[in-house]
Amino acid sequence: MKRPLFSIAALVSLLAAAGAFAAAPPSDGLELVPPDALAVGQVRFDRLKSTAVSAGLFKETDAVSADGKAAQFLKDAGLDPKKDVDSAVFSLSSEGGKEAGPLVVFEGRFHPDALAAATASRGAVRVDAAPLPYYRLPEHAGEHGHEAGAVAFVSPTLVLAGSERALLHALDAYAAGTAGLAPHSFVSDALSRVDTRSAAWAIVDTARMHQLHPSARRDSADGPAAQLAGALQSLSLVTFQANVSSAVVSVSATGVTSDEETRENLEDVLRGMLAAWRMSAQSKNPELVSAIRKIRVVRTEDGVTISGDVPAEAFAVHKHGSK
Repeated sequence: MKRPLFSIAALVSLLAAAGAFAAAPPSDGLELVPPDALAVGQVRFDRLKSTAVSAGLFKETDAVSADGKAAQFLKDAGLDPKKDVDSAVFSLSSEGGKEAGPLVVFEGRFHPDALAAATASRGAVRVDAAPLPYYRLPEHAGEHGHEAGAVAFVSPTLVLAGSERALLHALDAYAAGTAGLAPHSFVSDALSRVDTRSAAWAIVDTARMHQLHPSARRDSADGPAAQLAGALQSLSLVTFQANVSSAVVSVSATGVTSDEETRENLEDVLRGMLAAWRMSAQSKNPELVSAIRKIRVVRTEDGVTISGDVPAEAFAVHKHGSK
């Protein structure tokens, strides 16, 4: 007699969770970010479509549209990425010390039924044992051993995609009323360091990232990129934001640490990278030299910030694919 009662209780719980989505669907992607996220960011494609940056940004979209199978999927799903997707909210979350799982919430205008049908017809399996039905994506050749991907068509304005574990974690948190960055958490407090209205922004809790992947540390490093990677491993927080106009991309990134020596090392590495970039640009892209000279590196009492304006045309894709 206990087994039927348990089944009924489980069904009631599932219906209650599903009702939470029906009664109060999330209004934006940040509401679906897990509360324990260790990285979060956003790209506003609608702010970039009318700029020179869009040529490089949507290069992959053009390649997808040119592929026969991908183009057919977009047609079946009634989806035009360039027109229908306004923004994407990215996050990384980890439960119980496991490897961080990626999650993306796309905001725009979608046809959930058409997307679901197109996804299922290509081998995805619908899973109903969750606060909201989602689709487990099929493995492709050479992808064995990787965590399964999943997608949920939350509403006509939101699509959720990522690793199955991260997606389930986000759906469970939203159904329980705990989704969204927790107030006064390390990441949510760091939001004050960026302008969330920017065309793109990101916050990474680097200290927690290194705790999850301590083996990623390197004691020795050669070359500017490796030196920068080594310096980043000693930071507690990294923030980034970018704004785009028709002429320039204004970028700012900050590494935060309480250790003065680490701040000095990071400042030296960044200045060295700028010098190397400037020397390379003198022969390959002379018009960039003056812009590189104006990029600023500033060390403060809690971090190092690099900021400046880069010509938007530097991100454009030219006829032969060069930048």
